[in-house]
Amino acid sequence: MSNTCDKAGAFLGGASLQFQMANELWEQLKDENELSLARLVLARIRREEGLLGGLPANRWCGPSSLTCATLSNPHRSRRDKPAPLSPSYSSLPI
Repeated sequence: MSNTCDKAGAFLGGASLQFQMANELWEQLKDENELSLARLVLARIRREEGLLGGLPANRWCGPSSLTCATLSNPHRSRRDKPAPLSPSYSSLPI
């Protein structure tokens, strides 16, 4: 288990972090492809739990700022639309 996973375990277990450190933690987890832990850390941040000093006044981590689709596919932006079905599939009888 990586050091980042250990930090996430401590944070999820009740340890408190400054917002900036918690934010960096979930981003590191995402970069390390630890998506389940990243989601849990981000959920705790959004609930404003375990944050020393709370959220900053210009907070960006509101519920609509990041979707699960973005976490599950870090190369996909929120604005990406799913690819349309190919004509061969859409023309098949049901």
